[in-house]
Amino acid sequence: MYYRRRLLLSLLQAVGGRVEKMRLHKLLQLGIPSDERQELHSQADRDALFRHYAARTLPNTREAQEHLAALVATEGRVAIMCFEHEQHCCHRGTLAQAVLRLPDFKGQLIHL
Repeated sequence: MYYRRRLLLSLLQAVGGRVEKMRLHKLLQLGIPSDERQELHSQADRDALFRHYAARTLPNTREAQEHLAALVATEGRVAIMCFEHEQHCCHRGTLAQAVLRLPDFKGQLIHL
């Protein structure tokens, strides 16, 4: 799922969100391809997918992770968004942990 800026902004405004300084950065390389997200019937399936993501995708996306860390440093607040609602069912946690381990990262992780 891709977030459409105008739709996202209107939804945030509808719930009272401040959007005047909000910017949307698409870092698609940090996602998991759709074909790898099929046939996930249990948490064990998702955990195996996230281990694969951590072992095969994250080592090849260091530049994008550093870009995300730089956004945190310059913007203060950054939301990592994904189609999946539940944190334990999503790669966001695996990605966030990788960014937290970057040598120069000084941010904080808060799950909403």
